[in-house]
Amino acid sequence: MTGLYIHIPFCERACHYCDFHFRVNSSQIPSMVEAIGKEIALKGTRSEKEKISTIYFGGGTPSILPERDVEELVKTIRSHFDLSEIKEFTFELNPEHASKSYLNAIIEIGIDRISLGIQTFSDKALVKLNRGHNNKMALEAIENIKMLGLKNFNLDLIFGLPFVNANSFQRDLDRLIEINPPHISAYSLTIEPKTKFGNDWKKGVIQISRDEDYWSQFLHTHNSLTKKKYSHYEISNYCKPGFESVHNQNYWREKPYIGIGPSSHSFNGNFRSWNISSNHKYIMALKENTIPEESEKRDQLMMANERILTSLRTSRGLNLNSFEKEFQTDLRKSAAKFFEAPLNNDLWNIKDKWLNLTLKGWFQSDDIISQLFLDRLT
Repeated sequence: MTGLYIHIPFCERACHYCDFHFRVNSSQIPSMVEAIGKEIALKGTRSEKEKISTIYFGGGTPSILPERDVEELVKTIRSHFDLSEIKEFTFELNPEHASKSYLNAIIEIGIDRISLGIQTFSDKALVKLNRGHNNKMALEAIENIKMLGLKNFNLDLIFGLPFVNANSFQRDLDRLIEINPPHISAYSLTIEPKTKFGNDWKKGVIQISRDEDYWSQFLHTHNSLTKKKYSHYEISNYCKPGFESVHNQNYWREKPYIGIGPSSHSFNGNFRSWNISSNHKYIMALKENTIPEESEKRDQLMMANERILTSLRTSRGLNLNSFEKEFQTDLRKSAAKFFEAPLNNDLWNIKDKWLNLTLKGWFQSDDIISQLFLDRLT
């Protein structure tokens, strides 16, 4: 069983915290849809009607596509892959596109999970983020989802925004809790160099949040949501019982997946491959029925480090017995400097041979995981 990810690399406006989105006019959409359809067909032929467990339309703004284009892409997927045992079909949606008619159309196509890009309920912050919706539109979108009877949906929240103070962030959390969605993704703002925020920060136009502010909001999010019976099952994800993202769990558990579209990645268990990022070059290659991709075979060291990375992002953690058996390496010995440092004692715990990061460890996970990465296998 394999996951299928469809990357739609278009935005109607440039998000200030993303560097790969670009504003698109409607005339550019058909050629991208045609190219994506061709790649679906080519990879479907390559995989001989492979069984698909999950589908995820994401990246950019899939909801910029007219309903007929979404329907056509789904028809192409059905023609080239086996969807008889699909468990989850997610579609990322911007609030400004979430009309009852659009939602009803994509639900009829077979989509059973929506991920709605709220980011914040503050109108002032949404303007500075250059988003296409406001608070009222976000609430109307959520109401439309509920009215149409869709039980499985996710709301995105960003914390650490430089212009959102503690009181405003508290209001965002209170509103989320009042809405009571089955799934919440809470991400910290990351300032990338080739973004509007990156440029503004470099020029001193904006001040990014201090580490203690990030930590305060991360901790407050955890405490507020877990108190309301949400499971904090991955660094950035919370859910009510039974509403974990099946598609994303496949990534974290290193299950195979097929990526479609510019910049998308694929994984078959042994090889990783990735498509070219240039939209123009991607489209031109598919016109010639060529998938513009590169690939690499994973060696044992790469597999071991990826296991550390993906496992420690989750509440499930890393099974040290399985790790040692598969890679012939005792992680506690190979990373003894980290585990024996008294200052690190509150960052991790081990129970029944399962290694987990604490909440504080999750907050520092990038640094911790880099310290646990192996230089060689013993």
